[in-house]
Amino acid sequence: MMEESYGKNKSPRRKETVEREEEDAEPNQKRKRIPEIRFAYVSSIGWLPLVEDDERLEQVGRHLARTYRGEFSVSAGFDANFIRRLTYYGFLPMSLYSTAGNILTPKMHQRRCVLCFNALHIPKKVKKQCKLYYMTTNQCFRAVVDLCNRQHGEHSWLCKELVDSFLEIYN
Repeated sequence: MMEESYGKNKSPRRKETVEREEEDAEPNQKRKRIPEIRFAYVSSIGWLPLVEDDERLEQVGRHLARTYRGEFSVSAGFDANFIRRLTYYGFLPMSLYSTAGNILTPKMHQRRCVLCFNALHIPKKVKKQCKLYYMTTNQCFRAVVDLCNRQHGEHSWLCKELVDSFLEIYN
């Protein structure tokens, strides 16, 4: 399960607050404060940044995207509004199976794949093959989830609690 910790020591018994200043600020420029990042221990992974649903979510997301070497963080709960905010600030909501219950593990990708459709070139040969397929959006959500879970196994990253939150957002 998760235990909270603060600071660099990351020991569950010792709690301290870490606030640092931006290292790349100009000498005469007022330095920005980096948001306090707390950590939680997940038994199967180790220490992960704890992302909470508060007014600092945007700051924490930007800071993790810039400086965090890993991609996963951890959060408590599967509230649909929180998941909506996570995706807005660049996180990919995922979950981790645990015998004590599923854990929300928002992922901040270091590298992303983005298609710019206005600049997309499709060769003629591929266009001919594409006539066999079609693409839709906002259709068959439940079927897509079921196929993802079939592909990734019984305890996939797409747990029931996360799916329920996505359905609440979708509806």
